[in-house]
Amino acid sequence: MKDYININMIKNSLANTPQITFEVTDLCNLDCVYCGYGKLYSDHDERTNKKLEFTKAKLFLDYLSVLWNSPLNKSFNNVIHLSFYGGEPLLNVPFIEKVIGYTKGLKNQVRKFAYSMTTNGMLLDKNMDFLVSNDFSLLISLDGDEFNNSYRVNKSGQNSYSHIIENIDKLKSMYPEYFNKRVNFNAVTLSGDKEFGCYSVSK
Repeated sequence: MKDYININMIKNSLANTPQITFEVTDLCNLDCVYCGYGKLYSDHDERTNKKLEFTKAKLFLDYLSVLWNSPLNKSFNNVIHLSFYGGEPLLNVPFIEKVIGYTKGLKNQVRKFAYSMTTNGMLLDKNMDFLVSNDFSLLISLDGDEFNNSYRVNKSGQNSYSHIIENIDKLKSMYPEYFNKRVNFNAVTLSGDKEFGCYSVSK
């Protein structure tokens, strides 16, 4: 007899989920050639320029909270990893602030939360205090050096690399302990890329 997925299996999985990822927005402040929304793909998706509303996230978190406080939850001592993705998630900071504030109110009832984000680094200078104060694990996409900037430009077609490096250097200078503990990098390489060395902040 075949086993079918049923509602109880789904509830049990949700009650013990180790990670939740919010696609905060599909908005982005870069215009990368290789992006799934980019011109490199003839059938690429169109950005809707929408931002996720907190009311929708709250409904989901409230539903999970009921499960977390039920006998289905077998993971009371585990951390729930809450991730924010985009687009560029820092284009919707008010949403992120509300979610974090709300989950901090839940942590005494259920498990503790840890926060993470994938970002292109363009807005780090404006948000680093917030990210550090909430102990975010950061994954910064750094796809090539200045030579590769033709692939990774802002909406005006201008250099993004130098601004991102400036922001990374500022974060490292202001919060060295946090930087060494919580910041990592991600890179995309394309055919024809000039080989580039690891960024000097690499640990």
